[in-house]
Amino acid sequence: IKGYGSKYKDTIVIPSTISAPAGYSNSSSYQNVPVRSIDQNAFRADTCPVSVTIPASVESIGTNAFTNGDSTSGAILQTVTFEAGTKLNYIGDYAFYNCKFDGTLIIPGNVTSIGNSAFRYCSGFDIIASVSLTPPSASSNTFSNTNLSTLYVQAEAVNAYYNEYPWYNFNIYAAVPFISNLKESSISCSTEKYFDIEMFNCSTDDIASIKFEILIDDVKKDEFTWEGSIEAFKMENI
Repeated sequence: IKGYGSKYKDTIVIPSTISAPAGYSNSSSYQNVPVRSIDQNAFRADTCPVSVTIPASVESIGTNAFTNGDSTSGAILQTVTFEAGTKLNYIGDYAFYNCKFDGTLIIPGNVTSIGNSAFRYCSGFDIIASVSLTPPSASSNTFSNTNLSTLYVQAEAVNAYYNEYPWYNFNIYAAVPFISNLKESSISCSTEKYFDIEMFNCSTDDIASIKFEILIDDVKKDEFTWEGSIEAFKMENI
């Protein structure tokens, strides 16, 4: 796919298949063609969306595909969603250069290569999770000039990442459930405080309950337990 041919769209869902219109030569031969790649410069600069969903059929993301969003129009990529079962194996040079992500960066399990400066100057996150048991090849600049410092991988892959450049530059931990974002809601003229909690559960087990303890000046004031279910992020299936 080479783009949508128009400037700034807030949200884009890339289709898994495309079909030629009826007036196109030999259109019958080009029906329901799988989308396997996002071409270089496809959504660069002022064509960059704020949010994009990438179908499982996509195997590669080209050079500069989402690079350098247009800050004037607000067209800076912040959210990337990979459909379950993604076949993505290659992320090109500068593919997400200077994007502003929200939350944890998750590298799908089939990715074997991440290009030079692919995530350089990206902001908005400080945690990365790599699903693959084998560290993807990457360059010294792949994650440079970012706040990324913490890497979560599957337990059996910890040693492999410790011994692979540039991954050993991260603080590497075995993947367990953890809170990826705790944000206080702003409420004026009120003694109450509200918090939004995002939990990243990449263990093999679902979470059945969460216990919260409230401390004020290091003194326990209250506690409560939330009963429910948070599905585990099945790393082997991404």
